[in-house]
Amino acid sequence: MERLIFDLLIIFKWVLHLSLISSVLVLIIQIVKRLLKNKLPIQVQYALYFLIIARLIIPIVPQSSYSIFNFFPVTANKPITMRALEGIDYDKKSSLNEKINFSGNKDLNFEIENKNNPKVGTINNGQAFYINKINYKIPFILWLIGVLILVVNTIIVDIKFSRNICRRKIVTDKRILDIVEECKHSMRVNKDIPVVKISGIKSPAIYGLVNPKILFPYDLIQEACENDLKNIFFHELSHFKRKDIFINYLIRIICVLHWFNPFIWYIFKQMKKDIEICCDAMSLNYVETDKIGNYGITIINLIQHSSKLPKVDMLAGMLNNKSDFKRRITMIKSFKKNSRRITATSLVVLLACGIVTLTDAKTGVAKTNDKDITVTTKIDKTKQTTSKEVGSFTITSKYITDKEGKSRKVDNTDFTFENDPKLIGKWESVDFVSDIVDFKPNQKQWKEDLYLKDMEFKKEGKTAHDWETWTNGIICHKGDSTASQYFIKEIEGESYMFFEWKSGDYSFRDMIPYYYVLKKSK
Repeated sequence: MERLIFDLLIIFKWVLHLSLISSVLVLIIQIVKRLLKNKLPIQVQYALYFLIIARLIIPIVPQSSYSIFNFFPVTANKPITMRALEGIDYDKKSSLNEKINFSGNKDLNFEIENKNNPKVGTINNGQAFYINKINYKIPFILWLIGVLILVVNTIIVDIKFSRNICRRKIVTDKRILDIVEECKHSMRVNKDIPVVKISGIKSPAIYGLVNPKILFPYDLIQEACENDLKNIFFHELSHFKRKDIFINYLIRIICVLHWFNPFIWYIFKQMKKDIEICCDAMSLNYVETDKIGNYGITIINLIQHSSKLPKVDMLAGMLNNKSDFKRRITMIKSFKKNSRRITATSLVVLLACGIVTLTDAKTGVAKTNDKDITVTTKIDKTKQTTSKEVGSFTITSKYITDKEGKSRKVDNTDFTFENDPKLIGKWESVDFVSDIVDFKPNQKQWKEDLYLKDMEFKKEGKTAHDWETWTNGIICHKGDSTASQYFIKEIEGESYMFFEWKSGDYSFRDMIPYYYVLKKSK
């Protein structure tokens, strides 16, 4: 049970992380749509929504110097992943100490100890921002309750609606079936899609992910003329060809997981409006040129019968939202055959948005306003190594496969000794920060207990531990094969050291190290 809660907690933290990223994208895409509203085809505007969907369902994306998140520090640190815990035999290779305590200040203490090296793979206080920096007790419980309520409600509504459809008779009227077959032939749809007369809805719709059915209100199917029926069937078959039922279902799942984020609900409400306009555009390509105006008349006729469709996830109707009626009619009036063709400008906009939104910030540069603290990282893509210049030394990092078959990052730790008189002495930990510029002497950023209490540095590169050595600008951990850069700054008359904390998050999950802030003892 504790492991299940732990897994759910990781999922919750990823949901928060991706929700924050996507909120930024919602704002960016809305700005792009407003600026280029009259220049972008509706199909391209609709495609922009999929950039948001992609970021909500793909946790790991490539890094790029062109990413918009180089200007928004929301992707620098990610929650740990399930994959980071794979390959561990909890019975033989390691001991697992899980303690999920929602009654105290710490919401989680998850520790994996390797028998050969207790430091490897340890996740505990101070080593991962997303583990203990925030108390997740109440937010996690509220999120879980909200998800369960929405899931149960969705399932109940879908089951009831599905049973209602199963009790209805399939239309056998030859006039209706001939029109359906004519529309299917024009649109090259080969799947058998029956038409069902049903009460409870006032607008036609298509339902069913695996075995779709076109639903028609009882009174409307008798009153509609042949032209209206064709337009309606073209529209519903367009939903089928475009896989809109699947998209609606995917949107519902995302909204359930991110129920707390109003930006997500808003953007997908807008997306559903654009779905209808895209279907109109597709349908009009199959309508006879001289009858395109009649398509708008069909929508007007439906308004006389319509009301809101039941909130069923796998339902795609012709009149889901009457508030967008004017926009649809405007599109129909200006429609031209083959208007689905995407211009070069549209492709450039779509590609540019994809590059800046479907990538994460480029790592390797430490943000700082201090000219004395600079980090330059070079990446050798052919050898999958990175190198960082630290004074007269070069820290080279690469991936290896350890004895347990896990991939981990290691640094070179063989450096000649170079003296730094400022480092010698004892230092006491005072804070743990994501960026050096975040540190404020009188305002502690890290709210939990600090895992690293103190450090002591002796002459000739020695420390209080045999497995730890130092040289000018670098502290080496021989056991973990890590070389951490340090900076010493004078702040308000006191000496502070900023020490890169290269824990399992760095070695196994390729995350950017945080900094321990230590104050020199007098």
